[in-house]
Amino acid sequence: MSHRLRLVHTIRKIIFDCSIIENLYLFILKLKKTMMNVSIPIFYGSWKGKVIDAIAVNNAKSWEDIRELTRLNPKHLNKVLAELFELDILEKNEFDEYRVVYDIYREYKDYSQTNNNPNNHRPESNSKSNKNLVKSNWLDNWIKLNKPETNLTNKHFFLEGDNLQNLSIQLIKNAKTSVLIVNPFVDETSLSKKLIGAASSKVKTTLVTRSPDKQKKEFHNLLREKGVKIHYKKTIHAKLLVIDSSIAVASSMNFTANSTSGKNWEAGIVSLEQQTIQQIIDSITNIIKN
Repeated sequence: MSHRLRLVHTIRKIIFDCSIIENLYLFILKLKKTMMNVSIPIFYGSWKGKVIDAIAVNNAKSWEDIRELTRLNPKHLNKVLAELFELDILEKNEFDEYRVVYDIYREYKDYSQTNNNPNNHRPESNSKSNKNLVKSNWLDNWIKLNKPETNLTNKHFFLEGDNLQNLSIQLIKNAKTSVLIVNPFVDETSLSKKLIGAASSKVKTTLVTRSPDKQKKEFHNLLREKGVKIHYKKTIHAKLLVIDSSIAVASSMNFTANSTSGKNWEAGIVSLEQQTIQQIIDSITNIIKN
């Protein structure tokens, strides 16, 4: 090889080596900047991280929700859940819904928002999940059929009379994960009997009410036998209904014949707004605990 060719070869090699060094240097700078600005959450990217992300960022509440979002097989998912409980990272609330402890929840939320990950979106009340009650076809069809002057783009709407009772029945009937009811007066009616159907379908069904008189105790005992969890609180006067932590009804309607038969005029507000719903759930949880 001539002197000139050797010189050209040497120059090319130097340029190539410099290019590698420069790219490596830029990569290190970029990595350093990333590490300085964003703290990667614990277990991020692992199976545990996927489960935490599903709950904290994507608002999964049930085992089925987590399974759908993570795509883990049941055996692996159960193993991961057990390990996260053992590490005190996961807990369950009064309605058997999964929650991530606040510090870890905050890490995942902040990381998701900082990185603007397109795969991570915390569902609002009109979640895109096929299982979410708020977007289910039956509710949309119910609104079109009964024409209560609203649609699913509204986060709050008003109902009265038969529409209020009918929607309440359909909500309980179509519940997938949880039914939470606060009502001071619960008699044996077509509406209250729907609680038996929900509990029999393995839906977490919780009732907060006043202690019944002797005539109503038999029906309350039947509710318990069928799986309804009842909490008696003598100060209860609110009338609330929350289904699947996705839709809430605050109304004047009791679970009594006069209210559900139309003899009394009853009215209420239906909410699909997630923050409002969560406030209702948190308030009821505190009442149960206290």
